[in-house]
Amino acid sequence: MYSAPSQTEKGVRYASYTMVIFLVVNIVSVTVVAAFIPIISDLVLGGGSIDTILGTLIGLVAVACTLIILELIGLILGLLAVIALHQGRNEFAPEHGKRLDKALIALAIGISLPIVGEVASTATTAAGIGGIGGLVPATTLTAAAVTAAFGISGAVFLGLFLLWAVELLNTPEGKTRGLIALVLGALAGVASFSASAILMVAVPVLTDPASFYLLMIPSILGGVLSIISIILWYLLYRGILGRFKSGELRPAPPMPMYAVPYPPMYMPPYAPAYPPPQPPAQPPTQPGTPPPNP
Repeated sequence: MYSAPSQTEKGVRYASYTMVIFLVVNIVSVTVVAAFIPIISDLVLGGGSIDTILGTLIGLVAVACTLIILELIGLILGLLAVIALHQGRNEFAPEHGKRLDKALIALAIGISLPIVGEVASTATTAAGIGGIGGLVPATTLTAAAVTAAFGISGAVFLGLFLLWAVELLNTPEGKTRGLIALVLGALAGVASFSASAILMVAVPVLTDPASFYLLMIPSILGGVLSIISIILWYLLYRGILGRFKSGELRPAPPMPMYAVPYPPMYMPPYAPAYPPPQPPAQPPTQPGTPPPNP
């Protein structure tokens, strides 16, 4: 007997693929920062050759294009995951559908907050332009704080989406793993901003190679925490896929679709033309009774 594939299982699988893509993006980003910062330091302070400068620029452009392509693939897979999860909202208990609705609201907020943060940061930075001093360091730090605050809040809501979307399909160990991943995702933004703020105050001007190496600290610190967080999320979702494969999670079968019967054909109330109408029957006559007068 044929049974339709579970949309929830499909959504969980697409979500795990998305996590793999963004895990690669984070690993490549941390590697690029560690590899290119020393080269940029030598070029800025040491005055490297034209060939070295062009090679570095070409390498940066190639890496940036690769990361953009990977992120686009990850976004497409993430969209497919959300669609499949929503289509399978009725495959389990009604409470699962309610949790999924709440998760989708958290997803919308998590996507919107970083965008609002960038707009607010731009407005904050623009407010510091003018006069003889131009951009004041305090204003730049404020703009960075605004961006970080919205970005960290967005990461928290995205984590809540990942947690609530499969909350009733999870095990207690998986829920603990998800909470740790949620906290690490928020700490990644906090640690990155804190390190950046310290560097902005302590090293306002880059004068030697050591100061350039310090620039790696925020990116690498936040990147490593993000990598650990994504790995935990991936393990959580792969665990749920394992429960589907083992038969521990059994979605409800889809509702059967019956064809709507056609209404009876309309017949007009016409008298039939054939056979011709018959005269009314006469009562039988008794013997010896004269026939009726015409």
